[in-house]
This record gives sequence, structure tokens and C-alpha cells, in this order.
Amino acid sequence: MYIDAKFDSEGSKLAQKLTFVCNDFEFKKEFIDELKKDKLLKFADSDSLPETITCQIIIYYQDLWSIKIIFFNPDIPFPSKIYDEPLLNKELINWDDQNWFFWVEINVPIDYKWINLNFQMDI
Repeated sequence: MYIDAKFDSEGSKLAQKLTFVCNDFEFKKEFIDELKKDKLLKFADSDSLPETITCQIIIYYQDLWSIKIIFFNPDIPFPSKIYDEPLLNKELINWDDQNWFFWVEINVPIDYKWINLNFQMDI
């Protein structure tokens, strides 16, 4: 996965953390499988999702070793199929209940090899 994100100075001020954003990212359902394989997601089934979802990304630096990546699209709700397998989709269901739209949130080490990050800081 390759993410090209830009520094968000307003978001950084509000969150009091370095914040980067990316628009128009294509989230593919196989990303769920890869994240599960690496144990970054536990209860999410990719079969419940469409092939691709165009979304936005927010990236927060948690500390020197980790970042939080949030994939979201407020115009697309999770498919109702996620509720067919509540044990397999516990994380997706929790995000759906909290946000009412497509939302996937992961914490990853800064050196996680499967996600390539390109940060731009236009100051």
C-alpha cells in the first residue's frame, strides 16, 4: 500500500499531534486481509466489503515509533452484510456504530514495511 499524504497544519493544531491527510485514496478489500495477516486487525472480514472504496485518510503521529491511520468516507455506509457475521466483523461493526459511515482505524509501527508513506510538508 502506498500513501501520499500532505501535512495538515490546522489538524495538527487541533489534535496537538503531527497530522497528515490524503484525499481520494482507493481502499481495497485485500488491504483488510493483509492487515489481519499482520495482526493489526483482528475482527474484520474482507468478504463483507466492496472491491474498492474511495476514501480519505488522516494520519496522526502517536509517538516516535507509531502512527494511527484512519481511512474514512462519510458518504459511504458500511454494507449491511457486515452484520451477518458479527463475530468476524466486530471491529467493522464498532466503527459503523460509532461513525455511521465507512471508517477503518489502525495503529502501525512507523517502520511497518507493507505501508509505504510519503509525507509532504509545504510550509
